[in-house]
Amino acid sequence: MNKLYKKTHSVVLRMLLLLFIFISYTSAAINIDGAQKKVILIGVDGVQYEKLKKLPTPNFDRLYVSQVYAGGIMNDVSQQKTYSSPGWSTILTGVWANQHGVTSNSDKVKSKVPSLFDWLHLYYPEASMGGIIRWGTIYNNLYSDADFLNKKLHVKSGDQEAVDQFIHYMQSQPDFAFLHLDDVDHAGHAHGFGPEYNNAILVADKLLGDILDFMENSPIMKEDYLIVVTTDHGRDKQGSGHGGQSFSERTAFYASNKKSLHDNLITENKSKFTALPQTYVANSILQHFNISLVASGCPEDNALCVFKQVQQLNSRISIKE
Repeated sequence: MNKLYKKTHSVVLRMLLLLFIFISYTSAAINIDGAQKKVILIGVDGVQYEKLKKLPTPNFDRLYVSQVYAGGIMNDVSQQKTYSSPGWSTILTGVWANQHGVTSNSDKVKSKVPSLFDWLHLYYPEASMGGIIRWGTIYNNLYSDADFLNKKLHVKSGDQEAVDQFIHYMQSQPDFAFLHLDDVDHAGHAHGFGPEYNNAILVADKLLGDILDFMENSPIMKEDYLIVVTTDHGRDKQGSGHGGQSFSERTAFYASNKKSLHDNLITENKSKFTALPQTYVANSILQHFNISLVASGCPEDNALCVFKQVQQLNSRISIKE
């Protein structure tokens, strides 16, 4: 065998190895009934649903948008402040603060209940996941440190930078990716309702369009992607605050690219109880991944019990193997 052949053969083997690694990295780890399942969750902090409906937002209009309520069930054990930490904890866990335990914006409190990241890592250990957020407290409040994420970024320089980073990350075709934007909420706190707040929503709509354009023009959309966009809370009458139980503070929204997920949601009703709860966000994502928060032997509405039961089952299987 001559030296040229050996060298060529070695180069080809290296190229094939690199190709195998690339395919392994970008291939979906979550295959359900023959379909590669993936989810993008985009959170736009502090968007007033009523303002969103009145403004020209062509990119939100590309999705199905429905009303949901934040703040738990009023006068019930699940009632929670319409602050950001309780809201994002509910969005990422699928339960209210009476279960996850995050009742304020403290960055010292960790959720008592696993997040979507933890559930996916439990059921699909090889899943590729990442988060890009503008407010670091969201990471601090998670049940676990989520060290298994292959992308865990806190962007301080603005929503545009966060979206640029997110689109770059999406090129790796993660199975679950979470993006948190914060400029709309900042505008509300700084100016209340008015031109600055409205413009922040319009900018967020443009950034959403950049993400949707990338997804629609990318071959990765051949997978079964669920795209979800939501917010953590509404705003008070002036638009500068939140935390209470007024209708405008409790009103949030759930947007997605799947019409079937909106068939039972109320879009135009001012009752506090006819829209579905904010817990629907995480539960719709878990449903997409064929994960249930119900298990025999666990009380109703006890997600932590279900999580630990699955953990124990997985440990037994690993020991037997």
